[in-house]
Amino acid sequence: MKNKYRELIKKIIGPEAEKRGFTYSCSGALNFTKPLAIYTKKDENLTLMIYIYQSRLDETQFVFDCGNMLQQKKYKCETLGEFEDAVKEVNAYLIEERYSEMDRYLESPFRVRIKDDEKLRDEFNELVERFEEKYPVDESWNVLDMLKYLDRCYEDADKYQGDELREFLFEIAAEYGKTLLKLPHMKLEWSDDNRLFVKSKDSSVVMRLIHILDFIFSVRGNNHKPNFADQYPMLLNYIDREKIYEELENRRCEIVKEIIGFEAEKRGFTYSCLDDAPLKKTLVAYSRTHENQTQTISVYHNKVMTNMYGFICDKICEDKVFGGTKLEDFEKNIKKINEYLLSTGYDELDKVLNS
Repeated sequence: MKNKYRELIKKIIGPEAEKRGFTYSCSGALNFTKPLAIYTKKDENLTLMIYIYQSRLDETQFVFDCGNMLQQKKYKCETLGEFEDAVKEVNAYLIEERYSEMDRYLESPFRVRIKDDEKLRDEFNELVERFEEKYPVDESWNVLDMLKYLDRCYEDADKYQGDELREFLFEIAAEYGKTLLKLPHMKLEWSDDNRLFVKSKDSSVVMRLIHILDFIFSVRGNNHKPNFADQYPMLLNYIDREKIYEELENRRCEIVKEIIGFEAEKRGFTYSCLDDAPLKKTLVAYSRTHENQTQTISVYHNKVMTNMYGFICDKICEDKVFGGTKLEDFEKNIKKINEYLLSTGYDELDKVLNS
């Protein structure tokens, strides 16, 4: 049956894919998948791919990965006819949308080519100098200070267009690279596939390999912000990273106390520290006891989804789960929780206590 699947793919998708420069190949079965077809198109150091495979866990499930995990198309096909219909639908999608998206990416001004990495490598110091002429740098600043400064400087990207924008991105990429090299375990490295990386010699660093130019250009191409300062803990070794996380967690505890603590204590709650649950780490808890009844409100950190936090209010409401990687986002969410407590939560707790 696998050969019949492949024949259908070659018959339906193959002609247009090959006309557009893609070549067919395939590999043997993997642990959880059976590859049926791989169409690739290479351009310098970039490979575009159309990957079609069958699940080995459920052989009626087929996946068409058109080069973007977010745009995977999955089909349940119990017959060869259903599979043929799925392949025709994917081919129509490729022709109507995905091929043109791939072409636009190939021609995008934010795609990093070999000559761009060579420019960054060969003109690294000159690019840094040009950046620092526009944006004076205090050499006494530490890495985090510099990353925060780069975030502010990047806001000027909106002032530029065309070649001027590309030059600005080259300059800020060079300064970003220089900043990373302040960390003792980081070094510049020219790779075998002609790319300029900043690489860490310490295996405990999360961001061990950074293609600085690709990072800067892709962020701009997707209309995002680089958020340099948010990367800081991931640039550190394990010991230093844990210290940073501990400091941030302590600050989150202080934020909860500052926002919720006053009113909670006024209503008879006292600050306490609960034992951690297997999947939750309690940051701050307030409890009060009346006769044989104890009520607790607490804020916790999810140990599994480490960028998530939650709020428990003694069974009068469902857990309120929220993101809190950035301190400002965490603080906004704690303010919303305090608003809930003031408007509804405390009254509900009082009713339960007095019932």
